[in-house]
Amino acid sequence: MGNMPRPWFWLGALAFLTAGTPSAFAQDKSEPVTIETVDGVSLNGNYYAGRNANAATVLMLHPVNDTSKKQGWVELAQRLHAEGFTVLTFDFRGHGASKGVNAATFWSTPFNKINNPRNTGKDTIDIKDFNPAYYTALVNDIAAAKAYLDVKNDEKECNTSKFIVIGAETGATLGALWLNQEWYRCRLKQFMGVAKPDTGRPEGFDTICGVWLSISPTLSPNYRVNLSALLSKAGKEKAVPMLFLHGDEDKAGQKLAKTLEKNLVTYKGKKENGQPMPDEKYRYTAAVGLRTKLKGVGLLQKGLATDKNIAEYLKEVADNRGKGRTSRDFVNTPFVWTMPPRIMPAKLSGESLMLFSTYQQFLPR
Repeated sequence: MGNMPRPWFWLGALAFLTAGTPSAFAQDKSEPVTIETVDGVSLNGNYYAGRNANAATVLMLHPVNDTSKKQGWVELAQRLHAEGFTVLTFDFRGHGASKGVNAATFWSTPFNKINNPRNTGKDTIDIKDFNPAYYTALVNDIAAAKAYLDVKNDEKECNTSKFIVIGAETGATLGALWLNQEWYRCRLKQFMGVAKPDTGRPEGFDTICGVWLSISPTLSPNYRVNLSALLSKAGKEKAVPMLFLHGDEDKAGQKLAKTLEKNLVTYKGKKENGQPMPDEKYRYTAAVGLRTKLKGVGLLQKGLATDKNIAEYLKEVADNRGKGRTSRDFVNTPFVWTMPPRIMPAKLSGESLMLFSTYQQFLPR
């Protein structure tokens, strides 16, 4: 193992050694919350207050065509909360308890109307009615959840300067898309009396880790995503830690996870056993297999103790890469996207939500 860190070797091994250890918690200490999106969707979620205002903040993203109420998903949230993290889970639009919309606001957005032709004008929406091209719009829900947490940060309830994203399958893919755009989202600041984007410090710096459970190369059966390219900015160029969990008997998932690790990590020489030696800055990025054929939320079954291992991994990452909580003044701060070839407004001053986007411009071409 050389001088490589404990987590990626330990996570794979300990999951087997502790098999059969339950991760049950006596009571759910979450607070039900409703998060309004910029286009009028009411997202149903659960907020777990952290141990203190400087605790790392975790946002969890369930797969498309699923909900945030699955047993393993809830138990992971409870485990992380028990370890001191602030955690937010929610149902994506059109899923679970997040099907209600403000009809006037929602249908005034052309992209919503074009891609939900069956329900136009109604006050409810359903994932089964979405066109595949619409799935990227679910990133607006992630943006709304992050905005909710940024306001909590400014109220000194959590720390979004130490932000972690956990996603399963297509939820992980949407999380990767959100994370990519964060590296192009910049504050507008006054320089010599002129408002200019602070490109030296994009918002992506505040995300310290991504944990992806069986990340999916598709958002729908006919909507493939180049994940290596999508994660390159954050994972390779900026060396944001990435943990790619997969089942060892899920051969497609295993191959993808190992490919992503290989494509995102830069190697410097070889170890004594002949294996490539990753550059130190990628010490927390790895593909880790669990002895199961299950995938996604299924990797959180009690017998694998995955929730415990993820919590230990994240504590180490937070200790080594985390930052103290700072005031973001989120509501009063305007943001822009600096995605070439043009600068686009991302949030207006005085608003508590990001502007609506299809987020398709942040997918690799």
